[in-house]
Amino acid sequence: GCITKKDSISSSPIECQCSHLTNFAILVDISSRINPKPQSTAINRALETITYIGVSLSLLGLAATIATLLLIKSQRQKDVSKYHIQLCCALFGMLLVFVIGIDRTEHFGGCVTVSVLIHYFTLVAVMWMGAEAVLMFQKIVIVFVQITTRFIVVISLICWVTPLIPVIIPLAIDRNLLVKRSVPDGFCFISNVTVFFAAFLGPILLILAFNTVVFI
Repeated sequence: GCITKKDSISSSPIECQCSHLTNFAILVDISSRINPKPQSTAINRALETITYIGVSLSLLGLAATIATLLLIKSQRQKDVSKYHIQLCCALFGMLLVFVIGIDRTEHFGGCVTVSVLIHYFTLVAVMWMGAEAVLMFQKIVIVFVQITTRFIVVISLICWVTPLIPVIIPLAIDRNLLVKRSVPDGFCFISNVTVFFAAFLGPILLILAFNTVVFI
């Protein structure tokens, strides 16, 4: 985030001092929402550097995966590829929005938008992970099953539309629940603990439990 800084002795103009030190762990960090404690600048910078390097490499990998699955006909026609493409698109959207706007707390409307998009794309990606678990069950356990175009369309609608529910509800209740604008450790993502568990971590854990049951 950014803070205004002015020397009370001199008559120098007001300066803006920014500290964009947000790492990827903030998405699931409970302590920052319950009992936030300041970390040293060196640790924050190290985490920030690791985050941006990792996210950049992930974006390149996802872009290459999407391009490969779309351009190679033999891969594009496979059922699993149709799932992979949409999973990669959701992950790409989440990471891109994160790296561009997670620390842009100076503009409330833009910060809320970033929070909503990260929330939505993350849940969509998790939904597609659940859908891929179902597909693996159909292919490995049931074996003789025909995946029709209509079935894929229905699955796509479920995976892209259902996450809107936990995203829209807190947005409609209070937009301030979706951002943390405190200086200097603010971030554009869910700040309220209850909303974090109910609308974000809860659905993720539910899908993970579903995947566990499917694979067992």
